[in-house]
Amino acid sequence: ASSVLGATPVQPFFKVTLPLMFPTAITTALLVFILSFDDFVLSYFCAGSTAQTLSLYILSMIRSGISPVINALSAILLTLSSLLVLTFFSIKTRKRIL
Repeated sequence: ASSVLGATPVQPFFKVTLPLMFPTAITTALLVFILSFDDFVLSYFCAGSTAQTLSLYILSMIRSGISPVINALSAILLTLSSLLVLTFFSIKTRKRIL
């Protein structure tokens, strides 16, 4: 229908499909981000000797001794997670009002 009205083949994707998929993509990204912190045991057992996730890095630093870097990394992760969730909810609330 869009080609009859003069749209190029790419325009319907960016004007219709992508805006409809955007809330789902953001929700999925947040869910995966939150669940990645929950799956510490899985990443601990499945990670190879060269792969090191952030949670495994924090664990190795805790084992070697508590340092201010651990506190800073934890604060950054908590702040980043909170900002992502708050941003998502503010966008969702703004779209409902409009």
